[in-house]
Amino acid sequence: MNRPASPLRRVVRNTGFQGLTFGTLALANAVIVIAVGRIAGPDKLGSLSFAITVTLLGSILGDLGISMLLTREASRLREQPESVAVLAGNGLAISTLLGLLMVAAANLVAPFVGVSPESVAGIRIVAVGVGFSALSSILKGVFYAYEKMHYETVYVVLQELVYVVLALFFLGASLPFVWVFWAYSASRLVGLIAAVIIYGRRIGPLRLSFTWPVWRSLIWQGLPFAANSALALIYIRSDVILLGLLAGSVAVGIYEAGAVVGVRANVVARMVTNSMLPSLARDYPAKVSSFETKTVAVMRYLLLIGVPMSIVLATFSSEIIALFYGEQFKASVLIFAILAIIVPLRFLSNVLATGLTASNAQGMRTLAVFVASVINVLLNLLLIPDYSYLGAAISSVATELCLFLILFYFLRGRIRFAIRAAYLRLCVILLIPVCPVALVLCSVLPGWVAASGGVAVYSFVAWQLILTPGERAYLRGAALRCACLLGIGTSGSNPAGGGG
Repeated sequence: MNRPASPLRRVVRNTGFQGLTFGTLALANAVIVIAVGRIAGPDKLGSLSFAITVTLLGSILGDLGISMLLTREASRLREQPESVAVLAGNGLAISTLLGLLMVAAANLVAPFVGVSPESVAGIRIVAVGVGFSALSSILKGVFYAYEKMHYETVYVVLQELVYVVLALFFLGASLPFVWVFWAYSASRLVGLIAAVIIYGRRIGPLRLSFTWPVWRSLIWQGLPFAANSALALIYIRSDVILLGLLAGSVAVGIYEAGAVVGVRANVVARMVTNSMLPSLARDYPAKVSSFETKTVAVMRYLLLIGVPMSIVLATFSSEIIALFYGEQFKASVLIFAILAIIVPLRFLSNVLATGLTASNAQGMRTLAVFVASVINVLLNLLLIPDYSYLGAAISSVATELCLFLILFYFLRGRIRFAIRAAYLRLCVILLIPVCPVALVLCSVLPGWVAASGGVAVYSFVAWQLILTPGERAYLRGAALRCACLLGIGTSGSNPAGGGG
């Protein structure tokens, strides 16, 4: 009999597969955005981003939170494969019906919300692909219930590879831009076919089911998950929609080019927090001290990664935009630098949101995201008419800061949350001006000097306020051992005891 994997081993394994999945999605998106920007220009990039964002809002209709619900319910029925099959079959049938309704709605709405001819056609075509993705997510919910996250990785990697190859081929062949939208939908069909094959071979037979009591239960219980997903999508991407409606597709293209790296760096936090969720859920409320320890540790380590990443991205924003997009996207440099602030803020917010979900406070998490959505929409409506994409960037940073503070307040009310307020204040003080200061330094100093100086200052602060005495001692010992191995240690040094 196989021994079950230890909690740490499961977290490491699941984090690895989540990292590969999210990394593939982020990389594919970045390649498409960069390729469209360089080959087709800001206008076409704006049309692509606007069409996909608008259609993804409609994707909630194709899923209604059932995939997340299936993960919870099927995990409790893992020893009853027949019951899991009933849930999956009914969930797939519901998603099929909802997907058809979503495609019909997209065809009716597209002429009224499209900001360009390409975006109108794109909304209609992408809706088909989003419908395929909704069906795949139902199967993904069962994969997660069985803790088989590598099944998702397989079909996602194949799906994104098809998307990138087809899109690059169509762009290189100078075909009408609408073919790029077809590349998106075709790739989602390939992903669905792969997911169905994996399910049939690894989980069990799959067939559509029409059991009204199960339908009613899945739809009703899935609504809270759907509400949270819809609100999260609004707070994250309402800037693109409002920017397109108020400023046009070129402004969306400029903004998207500046947002593609900084915003999507969040996959680093997501792959860690998704893997930590089962462990945190088991700890609450029986082992609150363990819950606190894990939550604070993940926050500290992600902060140690996120702030230097933010400094480097802001410092080299000009070089990064020029390298990937060219001179026609020069206006994206400031957007890129401003949105670099979001990286560590989203890292921390991800941990706090996961902590609320794990501690049976999904309602608080939904409320926090709702407030953030309202703030983001209002700020965008206020700033975009006068400041265009710059206003959207400022709105995003302000929204992320508000969301972080709300989530922190909610979670601190549920656990003791032993994290020093002084160090948090200092982190925020350091974080807010990091991008403007980096840009000023870059105007008078070489980029590598400015980046090195910023990282050095933050490293000193982290050493004093974020790392524990034990961690500092360990790092001193590790540095001394490395020095000795490289032959630059003193003759009398003791690698084993040098960390005291």
